[in-house]
Amino acid sequence: MIFKDILKYVIILVAVLLMGMILNKGEDNIEKYTTFLRESNLTASEWKDIKKDDSKKNDVISNAIMKENDQFLTMSATKKAEKIKDYEKGLRSSIKLQDQLVKPFILTGVILSIVGLLLALVFSAIKLFNDKKNAKKTLAMIGGLVVVCIIAYMLASDKTTVTSVEVSDSAVKQVGMGLITFYILIASAIGAIVYSEISKLTSK
Repeated sequence: MIFKDILKYVIILVAVLLMGMILNKGEDNIEKYTTFLRESNLTASEWKDIKKDDSKKNDVISNAIMKENDQFLTMSATKKAEKIKDYEKGLRSSIKLQDQLVKPFILTGVILSIVGLLLALVFSAIKLFNDKKNAKKTLAMIGGLVVVCIIAYMLASDKTTVTSVEVSDSAVKQVGMGLITFYILIASAIGAIVYSEISKLTSK
């Protein structure tokens, strides 16, 4: 029981820390690269090829800047060069933030969902063999987890607006299912903790 409680707090702590890091860095900064690719109608591989040609790269970045700043055309050549350099620096920063925060957040969600499911199955199996009277409750718990996964899979979309990473529709669906399952498990864990604490207070 102690291990299960510790796991709950660890999951909540990890989720809060990751969300805090993302909010601290700023959603706009993280999404800058993704937004740039989408508005420029480019894929990550296409942008990688364009970057090899400085002239093409500067043209694409200039067009992106003009969408944000109408005064860009009236700037001097030196100012334009500085703006392009700053914008490219921002793109590199956005890519770095995605690698450091967003991808680990998704991976953590999938891993914790799998670990939570496996632990639930293990504890359920142990109870099932130790106390046959609770077999129905145990099977109901396992069935509930399966239902959660099925619901998460049905709710998950196989489409994405993120073009910075080339992934298949099935991969997007699986990641979405993992995230939704993770959110449900987190909400359940928080609800269980709150209910437990309230029950302790009211029982005194």
